[in-house]
Amino acid sequence: SSGINAEYGLSCMINCWYFLGVFCHDFFLSYVLPESINKKIKKVLDGLFDGIVCPAAILVVTAFWGLYYYNRAAIWPLKMDAIIPPLYNHMMHTLLAPIALVELALYRHHYLSLGGGLF
Repeated sequence: SSGINAEYGLSCMINCWYFLGVFCHDFFLSYVLPESINKKIKKVLDGLFDGIVCPAAILVVTAFWGLYYYNRAAIWPLKMDAIIPPLYNHMMHTLLAPIALVELALYRHHYLSLGGGLF
């Protein structure tokens, strides 16, 4: 259970940093930085989303809810409901994938080639 919580914490932290980076770039940095630097930043952000953020979000949702359905006590003991309300549980383990899928649907990502890498 602690390994799963650590994976969730890492995924949540990656998502927060990614979306903070996107927000800062789209609303502030893209107006003050030269176009060549903006293209590099967008390339890095797209690579992070495609390679880490979206897969990690989908992994957290499917792994948590799959294990929750299979054996609730192993992944989320009943005593946790008294500490963390069920609504917050849904916010932690369900919202990651829809947010990533909305990002995938609304934002035009430039996907990396198979041999291209980030840089």
